[in-house]
Amino acid sequence: LAVTSSQPRTSTTHDYTVISINRLTTGSATISAECEPEVDVGCTGFAFYRGVNNTTFGYDFFCVLTTGSVAVTSISGSRAQGTFSGSGFCFDEEFNEESFTVTGGTFNVALLDDTLD
Repeated sequence: LAVTSSQPRTSTTHDYTVISINRLTTGSATISAECEPEVDVGCTGFAFYRGVNNTTFGYDFFCVLTTGSVAVTSISGSRAQGTFSGSGFCFDEEFNEESFTVTGGTFNVALLDDTLD
């Protein structure tokens, strides 16, 4: 299960979040520090990009959770709900590092079929 969000920041930038969850049923999954949720849906991970340029795809900084969990609390044929928390690191374009923590994160999203016919 992949949960994604893109939120406009300015007319030329947006913020982007992706949560990859290695399950399709209710329950909890442990975040893996090795997970790259933007490209690997076979693991559980979290990534957030702030100030992504709409043309060049450069960004102000990005954050990843390296520990924590994601819980799917409800899933149906049309929606998924859940929670997430953990700690990790944020990096700017020069890869300067700063720690961060997420507590009480939630999602409530429509399910879409990503199969291309």
